[in-house]
Amino acid sequence: MSEDSVSRYEYAVASVDTLSSGALGRGVFIRGNHNRDAARTVRIAPSGPHVAFPPGVPFSVLNGMTLKAFNTAYYWARTGKKTATAPLAPFFYPLDAIGAYHRMYGPGGMLQWQGLIPSKDAVAEVLKLSASLGGSFLTVMKVMGRRPSPGLLSFSGAGVTVALDFPFSEKLLGLLPQLDDIVAQAGGRLYPAKDARMSGAHFRSYYPQWRELVSYIDPRFSSCCWRRVMAE
Repeated sequence: MSEDSVSRYEYAVASVDTLSSGALGRGVFIRGNHNRDAARTVRIAPSGPHVAFPPGVPFSVLNGMTLKAFNTAYYWARTGKKTATAPLAPFFYPLDAIGAYHRMYGPGGMLQWQGLIPSKDAVAEVLKLSASLGGSFLTVMKVMGRRPSPGLLSFSGAGVTVALDFPFSEKLLGLLPQLDDIVAQAGGRLYPAKDARMSGAHFRSYYPQWRELVSYIDPRFSSCCWRRVMAE
């Protein structure tokens, strides 16, 4: 993701192949701005899904072989510089074209890990480690804005956010803290709105302003996430 793209485009996102045998991070890079052509009056309504994954599949169809095949096909289908005007839905939510895509992960479901990483070297470490964890079906990287957030526990900040989708397993839960450590050492953070497993130590490291939040908490309200990250 070049600095030139970040400076000239409102959105910069990449879908990355973590299992590529070639260059680390091979993938498809998309950048875009909102269309401000006043003469353009045509509005395209969202459509889809175009295909639907069938219910009742008793196993995950995602493994090293199928991941490599999918990522290779997707890469070559999107290779080449292209410019187009696109509706909002396929630009921001391309997976909506596949109905119930979560069923591909099998009855065990999926887990998404997402971190904000301010260091390019740390991003490379995360991508390398994700491949050793079996590979992520969908790996998405987005450049975040540099505007500081007024929120006490805001995920936003300068850097690149990396989202990794894995088939769920108990073994995976034991390995993901390795990714958490890389983010912590780089001065980044995980996305608490999607979290169900980060440790309390990591949470407090990522969000040192958590103490300021305590005085605003309604004592009659609590969440599983808050109890977990405060108990450890």
